[in-house]
Amino acid sequence: MIKQILNKLGLCRKQRTEYREIEYSLTGTPDENTRNLLEAVTYGNDWIRERTQSDYEQIGAFFTVVLLVEHKLVDLLSRFDPQIENKMLGRKIDSFKAFLKAFEFPEKNGLDHYRSLIAPLRTLKKIRDEMAHDITRLKILPNDLRELSTCLAKYRTDFYENTKLAEDDHTKVFLIITFFGFYISEELARLRVEIK
Repeated sequence: MIKQILNKLGLCRKQRTEYREIEYSLTGTPDENTRNLLEAVTYGNDWIRERTQSDYEQIGAFFTVVLLVEHKLVDLLSRFDPQIENKMLGRKIDSFKAFLKAFEFPEKNGLDHYRSLIAPLRTLKKIRDEMAHDITRLKILPNDLRELSTCLAKYRTDFYENTKLAEDDHTKVFLIITFFGFYISEELARLRVEIK
């Protein structure tokens, strides 16, 4: 606390990042230099070779749903929060939460119903953040989507039951993501038609 006050008054020096001196490698023969360059270019790219076409489809479906949810949130909240378009997904979810507190629900359990969307939205954000910042993450597993599955089991049992029919984890993840995307689009649209 004292350090913050001193910082504001300009009386405390901010810590500088200490960098190490750059050490340069010795130049080698043209063949050695070419081999070293090739190794440096390909270093760490094993993850991309391990992905399959179905992995890319799953990742594409996931990011498509995340973008769809963000678009639907912006559409719903643009009059409530004029800055919504410039916010990151986490702040959009916070704005949605504030919107739910301010919204006057005609039915008694409406608020609780819509609040139940917050945890799955945060799960989408968490996975999106992990995948955006760690390109070595290869797959999304059904356990990663537990909040989405729970939401579907409670409110869209028809969708949830269909996810159980999946032949493998990849298909199950694809179904959970797709069904949740449809479900939340429907729920956000229900709110959207209630406001100007």
